[in-house]
Amino acid sequence: MTNRAKVKQGMVIMATKNVQTDNALDDEVRAPVTKQQIIDSLCGLEKTAGFSIRIAELAIFEQLYQHLKGSEISIGEFTILRCIGLNPGLRQGVLADTLHVKWPSMTKLINALELRRLLKRVVPLNNRRSVELELTDEGQAMVTKYAPKFRAAESDIFSMLDDDEYRQLEKLLRKAAGWLQE
Repeated sequence: MTNRAKVKQGMVIMATKNVQTDNALDDEVRAPVTKQQIIDSLCGLEKTAGFSIRIAELAIFEQLYQHLKGSEISIGEFTILRCIGLNPGLRQGVLADTLHVKWPSMTKLINALELRRLLKRVVPLNNRRSVELELTDEGQAMVTKYAPKFRAAESDIFSMLDDDEYRQLEKLLRKAAGWLQE
């Protein structure tokens, strides 16, 4: 069992170094530890917004993956298809910049979705140098199929918040992301 697994089970390794063997795990003592004790040992990090956002993100994605286990589409793929579906003609670079995805990574994602016939690249007649993205019928069907599952997962994940708290959280996160137009 790894140390991480031991901490998740509520146990922490408290090693005392054995001078004769020079091995810290020889005299291993297991002491139960609570989640609150771990939080208290973060030296104030738990009180910073950035750290809390990152930990919340990890917890949320872990729950989201559980809700969508066995799906034929990833969270990232759904996000891309949904954005394109709501904004037909969106350019790949604009999408990458908005979602903070590196351009080469976005190219790979778009290529994979195009190979699966979920989206297509369209060259507009009025600007032959530009390439726009549109969903295919299969891509729209995929968004239609999985949108309720994503909404249900989000509703479940944030069930500890009332409606006002959820709207406030959403507004603050949009503001932090630079997406809020005031």
